[in-house]
Amino acid sequence: MRDARATGRALWEATAQFHDPGYAPRWSEPDMAFAFAALCELVLDGLRAR
Repeated sequence: MRDARATGRALWEATAQFHDPGYAPRWSEPDMAFAFAALCELVLDGLRAR
């Protein structure tokens, strides 16, 4: 994405379940660690210089 605002919004939306207290009841679910690791890998891969 070349649009910084759109990129920021996409990152915010993609990570909401990991920082929004409204999702707190889900944070202790067994699959959340996997979901967080997968999202981190996806985001970091997308941010790497090409």
